[in-house]
Amino acid sequence: MSDQLLRLADRLNLWYLGLLPALATFVLLAQYGSRYAFFIFLGGIAAVSVYLVVSYNYTAPPIRLGVALLTLLDGPLFVLLSLRSGGGSPWAFAIEGYLVDGTAVWIAILVLAMRSPLPERWQRVASVAFMLAAIVTTTALFWPYIEAFLWGNWGQVAWLALGIGEATAARYLVLEGGEISREGDPAFGYLLPLIIFWVICLFAGNIGYELG
Repeated sequence: MSDQLLRLADRLNLWYLGLLPALATFVLLAQYGSRYAFFIFLGGIAAVSVYLVVSYNYTAPPIRLGVALLTLLDGPLFVLLSLRSGGGSPWAFAIEGYLVDGTAVWIAILVLAMRSPLPERWQRVASVAFMLAAIVTTTALFWPYIEAFLWGNWGQVAWLALGIGEATAARYLVLEGGEISREGDPAFGYLLPLIIFWVICLFAGNIGYELG
């Protein structure tokens, strides 16, 4: 029974992390639209792919139920505290959830690339440039929400910052170890379906905004 609960908590956490980019993109574009949807599509395919690969390969399966529940609930907990502090619709959960976990992935890889002596220098520079581009792109996409709901609401920002800090530290420690946490190829069972779903949400969000 305990093993089944561990596997269930692990799968729920993986799919929660995997669905965040698509749901956040849909909500943001449906509410605010974007003149740069094509560039979001081009950059987002690469950025979301990296995010999903890191989420799958470097999210260690828990070995204790308490750790499994903490891993599953820590990000959502900070988001709920943020929303409670500042208010907001239930749809904002997806936006702030991805702000926490997505930003944590980019920052963790960025810091690792800056500190690690491996691989080659040009590869580290490319990694830093890509992560900076991902952070800038994410900020640009999320800026209407940040400006409307977070700017000036420093209590809400503080909860999100704590969530990003905790998630970044956890991601960095696993990435620094350099060991892939899961066996098998994530492409068909995890990566490909979620990228397709992200693309669907991207276009659906734009269409929803235009029709609204």
